[in-house]
Amino acid sequence: AAGTRLQRVALPATRQAQSQCGKLCGSASSVIGTAQRWTHLTATPWQQYTLLSKEPAGAHSHLLRFAMPEGEQCLGMRGVKALLETQVDGEPQKIEKSYSPVSLPSDAGFFDLLVKTYPPRPGGGLGAFLCDLSAGETATLRLKPPREIHGSPDVVNRWQHVGLVAAGTGLAPLFQLARILLNDCRTLASVRLLFINRSPDDILMAEQLRDLQRQHPTRFSVVHSLTRPPADWTGLQGRGSVQMARLALPPPRRANVQQPPQAGMQAPPHGNSRHLQEPSLQNSRTGGTGIERRQATSSPNSSNASTLEASTTDRLYTNSADPEQREMHPSSLGKTMIFVCGRDGFVSTWAGPRTRSFHQDGTSLKAQGPLSGILEQSGYSAEEVYKY
Repeated sequence: AAGTRLQRVALPATRQAQSQCGKLCGSASSVIGTAQRWTHLTATPWQQYTLLSKEPAGAHSHLLRFAMPEGEQCLGMRGVKALLETQVDGEPQKIEKSYSPVSLPSDAGFFDLLVKTYPPRPGGGLGAFLCDLSAGETATLRLKPPREIHGSPDVVNRWQHVGLVAAGTGLAPLFQLARILLNDCRTLASVRLLFINRSPDDILMAEQLRDLQRQHPTRFSVVHSLTRPPADWTGLQGRGSVQMARLALPPPRRANVQQPPQAGMQAPPHGNSRHLQEPSLQNSRTGGTGIERRQATSSPNSSNASTLEASTTDRLYTNSADPEQREMHPSSLGKTMIFVCGRDGFVSTWAGPRTRSFHQDGTSLKAQGPLSGILEQSGYSAEEVYKY
């Protein structure tokens, strides 16, 4: 029910589904699976999916849990598209919108979607329709084939250092990706999320992010930046910059520091930890913004710098003026990948616009397009960036 934290829902054939899902997607207790297990699952036609439960997830947003239909055990790496048939000025109209699940690919019998209720507008209203559903009611959905990321739909055992840049509901696919990677005990990839919103009230899934941090304190970190911060905000501000990328994300494979950060963004000091402003996340069910501000820890460079845990060898900057003597960041010794998700303008600012490839039958598919923007200026290559 609304206001209740989502729990695993026991369906009539749960045990059978878990058994079959374990064979297809990996066991329910571990999401580690091969590309063949997660990515062989195909698209499905439109059909009715039953809402099992919903939970508030932030400003005008909900986490919606839908039951898998008969004959389907687990979602795998597939996406979801929703359909709403309505009328505009007396004329029938179909509205379609894609959603990225936030649940694990191997979850048996259900999947979770992060859905926001946007204000009414032409061609809109699907989010409001879904969020207005009650448990037991249905929505018209279909499952989309797995997404390929630089030639492969598999995401486990590919990268050692992953950066996630999200705005608003662009958090959804990146949150699922973080969960998958953090459950991968073979690679032990580190994951850094840079989450950009207008205000503290706009931070979605605050409780779930806090839970991930608590479960994986040495492998998962979150940095918040606000574009319309309140007067007492002590975190990062702005939509993005090269300096912000250098402070919050794992560096590119061949990263050498070229210039110091701008005023207000201090270079992390040498020593035991890297310092950076970071509000901690609070239980969102207690009310308020879902975050609490904590006192910043002092550092040699500032009496009021802020902290984000990092390894003792985690250095982004050196004091050497000689480019040949600048240190490589330790994570540059492994594979780095940066994922960006948000509205078109946000993605374009960070990584350049997405494009479309057209086929002879008139259909088109989204394509990555050339890398530009903040990440290109920060030294990343196209192979190190993926635009959702």
